[in-house]
Amino acid sequence: MVKQSEIDAVTFGASRVPLEYLDFFEISSGADVREVMLAVFRSGLGSELKSREPSEQEAVWIRSTVSLMVQLAATTDAGLPDDYFVELADGDEEDYRTISPSRRVILGLENESWQTGSLIRIEVSE
Repeated sequence: MVKQSEIDAVTFGASRVPLEYLDFFEISSGADVREVMLAVFRSGLGSELKSREPSEQEAVWIRSTVSLMVQLAATTDAGLPDDYFVELADGDEEDYRTISPSRRVILGLENESWQTGSLIRIEVSE
């Protein structure tokens, strides 16, 4: 069983931004259904990365966060998902989902290659 301290240990970046939201869900594209694990953080990078690719250091932060997600997922009944998504939301709105897509970015990594694979940008829509 997952402990709250394990969930709270999932952080992002140099300032150790705390987790805002964490969940497993399925996405489908035609016949392809994939299970993903999403972790959401409040970070100014949500706006900054809309117009540029992550720096080398920012990519390290994303991989470090995914590493924590992998460790946590391994302790759940759901097990390891197909993909890991890290969403950075720039805003103080109570519900992060109401933050404009212009201030949110989602970057993903596949389970098989999260340590070395290229970051995948996922489009945020209204």
